[in-house]
Amino acid sequence: MNIRTVGLVLMLLTSCSSKVEEPLAVEEALNSEACPLSAETPMTIAISDAITDPKAFDGRLVSFEGYYCAAFEMNAIYETPDCYSEPELGLWLLGVSPFYSSKGRRVVVTGKFDSRLQGHLEKWPAGVCVAKLVEVNLK
Repeated sequence: MNIRTVGLVLMLLTSCSSKVEEPLAVEEALNSEACPLSAETPMTIAISDAITDPKAFDGRLVSFEGYYCAAFEMNAIYETPDCYSEPELGLWLLGVSPFYSSKGRRVVVTGKFDSRLQGHLEKWPAGVCVAKLVEVNLK
């Protein structure tokens, strides 16, 4: 067997592996307003819990999963993939670049919760200064 054949066989074998794709940390999603990632362990919360009682999470490092939504004067996350939901059903995201192009994708966001961070025209119940954004691979 020559070297080309061996290389082709190895390439085919690796493409057939059952390796599970890991979530992708998206560094280019963050801009200069992003918060530094703390060494503390984030509290995992649901978006709905944060909306119900925003003051309970003030100043805490939190992590939650949802759908990233961006448009003119909107940079938020919701529990449902409907990016045209009412602002009251989501959380504002500070620190995500307007050029991050993953609208509607499921993400995990980690950052500092702030009940005073209410986004454009203060329409959202609270917000998060994002320190880390990870896309969730759905397959």
